[in-house]
Amino acid sequence: MSETSSPPPRLATGPLSLPPNPMQSAGPNRDTVLEIRELVLATMEKAMADQAASMAAVAAAAAGATGEGLDGAVQVRVDGKGLIAGASFGPEIVGLTPEELRGETLAALEDAKGRLGLSPLRTGDLADLDTRPVADAIMNLLLGKESGA
Repeated sequence: MSETSSPPPRLATGPLSLPPNPMQSAGPNRDTVLEIRELVLATMEKAMADQAASMAAVAAAAAGATGEGLDGAVQVRVDGKGLIAGASFGPEIVGLTPEELRGETLAALEDAKGRLGLSPLRTGDLADLDTRPVADAIMNLLLGKESGA
């Protein structure tokens, strides 16, 4: 019995011809391809706009921000991480009580952090500003007082 064997499949070693371009032919999928193309272009344009906005926000945050309190009489500058880089006070603060000055300075700090998009201080953080156990311990040591007194 002699079996006829088919020749082995030929490997494509040369250039392959491309299928017809659906954008140039009037095929049944042309409208669908055009809709997909428009959707992809619109999505890419939005992504590029979002990227540009994000890069601008990062650059602005890296430069830091300045916040104001008491109509600009108190200004607090923060770095890109929201840490205080400096503060300035105008002559309008004369006559303020320490609590009022503290409040206006914290308001300016909150304004600066808000301009960076950082979260505000928590109420507990503000209450802890008046407690100074480390500073008190150092002063007690320097003055020779007992640490529990």
